Amino acid sequence: MSTQRLPTTQSYDLFKAAVTFLLLLAVLLAVAFSSGSSQAAEEEPVPTLIPVVIPPTIEDSSVVAGCIELSGSGMAGADTQIRSEDNILGSVTVGEDGTWSITTCVDPGNFQIAAVTVNEVGAEISRSAGLVVLVPAPTAVPTPMPDDTEAVQPTPEATAVSGDGQDYIVEQGDWLMGLSREIYGNASRAEDIFNATNAKAAEDSSYATITNPNILEVGWKIWIPLP
Repeated sequence: MSTQRLPTTQSYDLFKAAVTFLLLLAVLLAVAFSSGSSQAAEEEPVPTLIPVVIPPTIEDSSVVAGCIELSGSGMAGADTQIRSEDNILGSVTVGEDGTWSITTCVDPGNFQIAAVTVNEVGAEISRSAGLVVLVPAPTAVPTPMPDDTEAVQPTPEATAVSGDGQDYIVEQGDWLMGLSREIYGNASRAEDIFNATNAKAAEDSSYATITNPNILEVGWKIWIPLP
């Protein structure tokens, strides 16, 4: 029994058809894969970059003559407000080294202090932890009462009185604006005490020379012009 073979030409045509089919299938698969990858790439969301905000900190505080001295750190160039609850006590711009400092003079009382970073319209961005600061009331200046029958006997901390003013020994919590308010009824004459004391110091070394009107040291002898 003999086996019939396909003619050589017919076998070649079938082989060509099979190869063509496979090539076409490969092309279709490649196009489909490329289209799917492009669509996935187009639909992939672009991540949004969120700027890093460094909140301010209060690292040091002190109270000198009715003024609060503060220093801390924050984001370089940021506008920073010093607030006590809803009140703005002062503003400062953080330096290029990331530090800031400010001195603000206030009336006596308790203050809930925070450093607040704000934007260009003053809206809050971030804030520091709170800090409680007590500013004590200044001690009132003792006013000698004139007595026609008996001279006033000064104590070690009392004032010496003359025709145009009196000595005063600075006590804890004293500051020029507070003394002016106590003696004259307003703070505007603090400059008179400043100038008068320095004029006395130029003639008598027992008087203090005041270089900073916001700072008085305990034990200084200053001159209070009479109203």
